[in-house]
Amino acid sequence: MQISTIEGIVEGKLLNAPSISFITQINTNHNKIHDGDLFISNDFDDIKIALQNGAFAILFDSNSIDISLDTEIAWIKVDDIYHATIKLSRYLISQKDNKSFYCDMPSFELLHTLIHNKKTLKFLTSNILDDFNTLKNLKDNEVLISSNKKYSLSINPLSQNINLNISPKVSNLTVHSLFVTSFLYKKYHFSHIRLPYLYLKQFLEIVDFISVHKFIGIHLDISLLKNFNYISPIFIDNHYNVVDFGKSNRFILSCVNLQYMDEEIEFIKSHYGFGKLDIISNFNDDNDLLNLIKKSNFNALYIVGKTKDEIIKLLKSAVKTDKLALFS
Repeated sequence: MQISTIEGIVEGKLLNAPSISFITQINTNHNKIHDGDLFISNDFDDIKIALQNGAFAILFDSNSIDISLDTEIAWIKVDDIYHATIKLSRYLISQKDNKSFYCDMPSFELLHTLIHNKKTLKFLTSNILDDFNTLKNLKDNEVLISSNKKYSLSINPLSQNINLNISPKVSNLTVHSLFVTSFLYKKYHFSHIRLPYLYLKQFLEIVDFISVHKFIGIHLDISLLKNFNYISPIFIDNHYNVVDFGKSNRFILSCVNLQYMDEEIEFIKSHYGFGKLDIISNFNDDNDLLNLIKKSNFNALYIVGKTKDEIIKLLKSAVKTDKLALFS
């Protein structure tokens, strides 16, 4: 690609008169730079490595970058490196035949969780500097999935919403517990699946999304719902050992997405009447959290600010290391 073309796409300014006029590839990772590449970064140490690896051009927005480091390459300054990278991505995607979709976070995680073969669907992080490598290597007919509407539309203005804001009609609905639901939908019987009723709407929208678009090689594996992290229980025994699903009457739930916290707590309160619910939303560190867990006489504990994996790791290390006369 011509340097002048890049300069126009990102609305940047070429600060010197380099000896080169084109680049071969664009990268945001200095370790992936090869001869002839453009490197996007504000990190001076990474820029030096990129130049050593053969970068022909640097795109940046910092006022502290010393362009005298190598005047033979192209130094392109932009107002905002993030938005410049968005513009480059949008340009590259416009040359290909792809669809793009956005959805809420539970739907995004359901899709990511339930699909084995992710080659066709490309899940974005909503950070363009992390996503750029995926976007520039996008093949025709690969599909972009984002949990951020504004971000998705900035990359592809034709992005569509997966969440249709309708209430899918189910029959024979049985909410067995906070975590298990059965129902009939479009003549298919979903029996005792590991899905909180609160997220049934998103689940059915994902079912319809996959069914309507018929992506090649893509199907949902319902057995993987056990890995869905919204209202996903960690069952524990009286010694705080993690046990198998349903093997205890005590469990811990986690929440890191505060957008859904109030709705989840309300759902738990209205559907769980078998014991004491406690909520921990403020703690200083892991030891403080462990102390709060110990002091709580709970059957159901809802912890805000930790992922399920982080809590499991915390409990296992606590039981192992015995710092924990805490749990004696």
